Amino acid sequence: MRRKNLLTGAAVSFVFAALLASGAVAQLAGTERDEFVKASIKACLDTAHAKNLSTPMSNLNVYCSCMADGEADMTTQADTAYIVQHNAASEDYRQRVLALAPACNKKAGLR
Repeated sequence: MRRKNLLTGAAVSFVFAALLASGAVAQLAGTERDEFVKASIKACLDTAHAKNLSTPMSNLNVYCSCMADGEADMTTQADTAYIVQHNAASEDYRQRVLALAPACNKKAGLR
């Protein structure tokens, strides 16, 4: 059975929430990165579980962890500054986050 990309439309929403929750305003590292990843995983799991009730939580955990780590690795000081200033992610950032989804789906066995 083929599954569609998990959370493709919602991916940026949980990243945005995680950035705001972490208070990150520079390149993510150390405690800020850890807080971002934790908040991102929680937001992702909340959204993913609500939209994909039949998907096993173990698969959702892998997907959400993959997305959170990828987002934390690619988020720059310019990204966080833009989000803080505009209260929204830039289109470039949104596209970079969405580009992480196919590999994370594959890693989680969802595609």
